Amino acid sequence: MQPSHLLKIDSLGSGWCDKDFIILHACFQLLADFAEKEMLVQDYPDWDATEETKNAKKEIEELYAWWQERKKLDSTREMDAGVYLKDNEMLKRLVDVRMYLWT
Repeated sequence: MQPSHLLKIDSLGSGWCDKDFIILHACFQLLADFAEKEMLVQDYPDWDATEETKNAKKEIEELYAWWQERKKLDSTREMDAGVYLKDNEMLKRLVDVRMYLWT
């Protein structure tokens, strides 16, 4: 993705956002970019090569699917404690697979 020092976060508008909210959206924008622009169009790495890569692919796909639904909540309701805790859980899961986000 060029230029690499800029990140367009599709799920955020141009208004003010607190940094905790931006962290969530930025991290999952990176995941979405990977899933949509790299993972599906590149044949490397071989996701079926090992059990580890198979599990990583599955986790990336689950996180991506969750994000597609989760980002819709921001326009429909206020953030509650349960949503915030789930967001944190999913961010931690994303961090655990970040080493696989390359092609």
